[in-house]
Amino acid sequence: MAVIHRTSLSPTKLELLQQWLPGQDWAGSPEPSAIAVLGSYRFDDPDGEVGVETMLIESGAGRILQVPLTYRSAPEPAAPLIGTAEHGVLGRRWIHDGTADPVYQNMVITTVLTGGREAELVTTAGEHRPGFAQVRGSGEHPHGVGAAPAGKVHREGPTVRLSYGGYEFTLLRLLGSVSAPAGALTLTGTWAEETEPRLLGYLS
Repeated sequence: MAVIHRTSLSPTKLELLQQWLPGQDWAGSPEPSAIAVLGSYRFDDPDGEVGVETMLIESGAGRILQVPLTYRSAPEPAAPLIGTAEHGVLGRRWIHDGTADPVYQNMVITTVLTGGREAELVTTAGEHRPGFAQVRGSGEHPHGVGAAPAGKVHREGPTVRLSYGGYEFTLLRLLGSVSAPAGALTLTGTWAEETEPRLLGYLS
């Protein structure tokens, strides 16, 4: 369950991504004005300390990018910093590229292994809110990968390969850029404009 605060964030996530994405070679040099949020999904940090959210971004010319973010109360040395923002309730938040954050690495691989889903969204008033995207892992393992130190990150054009806890997960930065190998466990997702499951990543 992901707790959502009804408050301000300055700068907004979209503003931070409009500044950061044009400088990433895998993003295709989008114009800031072309960057828009299509949806997002969250995972739960078992310790309740780190916000874990993946943004689905339209970047122009029909390109859909996948951008995992982690929100922390202090910097995470293992993960590149996207920027900082002032949260109306939690104060200053350090926002990182989640692909190199051990909490994201743990949660995305656990979701794939166990056949898990995105976190349920609940406001601080206890109201349940529909998610902005729905994801599902294809595995049937009874247990997740478990906490481990930050894994190695191999950036390969439109994909990122994460080696964490004895597993290797390939995240599609650009949706549709590659297909999963036959028999691989996968993470797929749908959102408002995409009702057929799209491949988001796979274990190999």
